[in-house]
Amino acid sequence: MSFNVRKFNMYKWIKVDDIESKIKDFIENEDPDILALQEYRIPKNFKLKYPYFSNPPAENYSDSIQNSKHRIALGIYSKYPIVKEGIIKYARTSSAAMFTDIVKNLDTIRIYTFHMASLGIVPNQHYFGHDDSEKLVKKVRQSFKVQQQQIDSLNKHINTCKYKVIVMGDLNNTAYSWAYNNVRKNFKDTYLEAGKGFGTTYKFNKFPLRIDYIFVDKNFKVKSHKNYGIQLSDHYPIMATLELIK
Repeated sequence: MSFNVRKFNMYKWIKVDDIESKIKDFIENEDPDILALQEYRIPKNFKLKYPYFSNPPAENYSDSIQNSKHRIALGIYSKYPIVKEGIIKYARTSSAAMFTDIVKNLDTIRIYTFHMASLGIVPNQHYFGHDDSEKLVKKVRQSFKVQQQQIDSLNKHINTCKYKVIVMGDLNNTAYSWAYNNVRKNFKDTYLEAGKGFGTTYKFNKFPLRIDYIFVDKNFKVKSHKNYGIQLSDHYPIMATLELIK
């Protein structure tokens, strides 16, 4: 399962009480073997029943994240032993990617999760006039450049991996983008393999978008993919059921 939890509603974006407990109950009810969280901070009372957890320390992140007042973080929970963890650093950005190596039976599987830079377009904000349009185009162009650098760093790291690979997270871009095609190029998209419907993971001004993904390499058969419509964040969680191909 992959889920951008948006800091557990720290600033009350959603008018719902006790989001932390509701997210916890949802996760425990769905019971994924592997859980990747983005925009994750560790709440004091948020304890999941997983024997293994990876959340590398802040000093492993880029300077931008270490110096940020509200650090964006990532976490991976696992029912299988975690034997290694690490960070893929991005320069001059508060986004990041991380990996864990888990062991299931005799197989080592590398799990990547990521949170790519936002395009910076604010929902419900109107962009009128020549100056506003120029600012918007400049902002989006710069965000595309940052995403390209982030994806290049992620792909370089993936290309050195000798294990079976699962990649999941918040790409902050659609399936028609350069970003998507350059992450997906060597992988299967679990939604395309076994998903149904629009596959919505985020709504921008009520417009459904698919910007969160689970990718797997050729060693996995995708048995199912599920999108959840539960509103506990500005993103919707996704989960895939996988089978190792012998």
